[in-house]
Amino acid sequence: MTPARSAINAPRLPWWKKLLFGLLTTALLLALLEYGLSVCGVRPLLARRDPFVGFSGAVPHFQVRGELGREPRMRTAYHKLGYLNDQSFAVHKPRSTFRIFCLGGSTTFGRPYNDATSFSGWLRTLLETAAPDQDWEVVNAGGVSYAGYRVTALMEELAAYEPDLYIIYTGHNEFLEARTYPQRRYRAPATQWLTTAAMQFRTASVIDELWRSASSQPELFELPEEVDTILDHTVGPEAYERDDAQRREIVAHFEWSLARMADLAGASGAAVLFVRPACNLKDCSPFKSELSASLNAARLQAWQQEFDNGIRMQQSGRRLEAAAAYEAALAIDDRHAMLHYRLGNCLFALGKYAEANAALCRAVDEDVCPLRMTSDLDEALKRVVSRTGVPVVDMQELLSQHCLAEFGHPVLGREYFLDHVHPTISGHGQLAVALADRLREERILPGTLRWSDADLAEVKRQVNEGVDDRLRARGEANLARVLFWAGKVDEAGPLALKCHETEDDPRILLIAGVYLHRQGETRQALDLLRRARRMSPTDVRIEKALEAIGNNRPTSDT
Repeated sequence: MTPARSAINAPRLPWWKKLLFGLLTTALLLALLEYGLSVCGVRPLLARRDPFVGFSGAVPHFQVRGELGREPRMRTAYHKLGYLNDQSFAVHKPRSTFRIFCLGGSTTFGRPYNDATSFSGWLRTLLETAAPDQDWEVVNAGGVSYAGYRVTALMEELAAYEPDLYIIYTGHNEFLEARTYPQRRYRAPATQWLTTAAMQFRTASVIDELWRSASSQPELFELPEEVDTILDHTVGPEAYERDDAQRREIVAHFEWSLARMADLAGASGAAVLFVRPACNLKDCSPFKSELSASLNAARLQAWQQEFDNGIRMQQSGRRLEAAAAYEAALAIDDRHAMLHYRLGNCLFALGKYAEANAALCRAVDEDVCPLRMTSDLDEALKRVVSRTGVPVVDMQELLSQHCLAEFGHPVLGREYFLDHVHPTISGHGQLAVALADRLREERILPGTLRWSDADLAEVKRQVNEGVDDRLRARGEANLARVLFWAGKVDEAGPLALKCHETEDDPRILLIAGVYLHRQGETRQALDLLRRARRMSPTDVRIEKALEAIGNNRPTSDT
């Protein structure tokens, strides 16, 4: 047989074997390339930078502050004390210490109070009570108004200080700061997952760097080093406009941030636990509502008629008829957040708790000024947890079960929240106990944790002992400012009146003055507003309030 005929008759490999051989060869080459890049010190893209935004500086949150005769300690930088609690920890962690960093936004911080009443403070006291032989270090690194991307940046900084555990409570602040995403388009969850997976390879880091240097792609949007919220530049939520495409990008950015947090924890050899955030559904109306932009004049008129009918019936106690009117309005247009909120409250009053909860959650989702975690952000958290296996404590479910046991329904409201998202002091305590339980269940903490009802009562006593009248007044002032900004004068006013003597702040005097004017107390309102103007003579809001009363004469100001 000739060689040519022998080659013709040789058996051919099936296509699937060729494919498998090709894949194995490619995987081997990529593995060798990854190893070579790791030897050269190239970091994966996921660990190197945020692909959505950049930061205009790199000012640290914690700085070394040496004390005479003592080991140097890291302490909250002076310029960060407006956002973070004053916390400290040893530069070099003692071998016997278990170090926990609690990260997140203002809930982690402990707003409207401080670290002492936060779940971090409760957890610190509980661990010291339940396992006094262990050295515990619970550092509250929650930042007021910090969104997920700022939490991630802070986590990168803290990774250098030998963490044993990160506890992360984030999700309410994703829409607080203005940001743009140059030349980015929304990606489906599957594409987002593949992109995040690719970013864990060093090869992707090299390709990204070559692409960025060779292309004319615009630089990432740069956020200022310090938090710069939209709220700080407006008198109310009018600056917010509905932008569904932007919201999808924000959700994708949040999901990426969570994935990176899990990756950073693993890289530093620390455990990590997420908290699913909770919010006030029942007793906090939406901050801004809008109808669909495509609604024509006839349908707008029909919608308004049904909505107004619903309000009249609800105010007269005819809740079943009100709910029917609201449902009719929903059939015309279902994007108005306040419509869902009013329907939810009617259903709640009728005892239809599951339907009420769904309507109230939809009100949060349709809020044009979303200062609470939306359901698409919640779904992003669930996807990251599913991929990474990070344990979770579900704060929403925890409080809902407490609410069901105590009040006979699971719909969260003012019983557990001081405002739209900040839990009561006891709510923080409930979360701390749930965290300790889950950490014990996961065997993350060293030693054995045991506590009795008497121990919990002692922890509660210690926490409440640190809450004096001055701290309560400061908390009430913080709440009053947020509510007033949102246009909720009737809720902000009584708080401002309670604390305006203790908190000598022109903004609090402004809130109290506007509220008193609405109540018909014009003379007292003028006194407070003029005091506010003396303290802050260039504040346009104070001038407008005085003009609204119709008495802006400065004769009594001197």
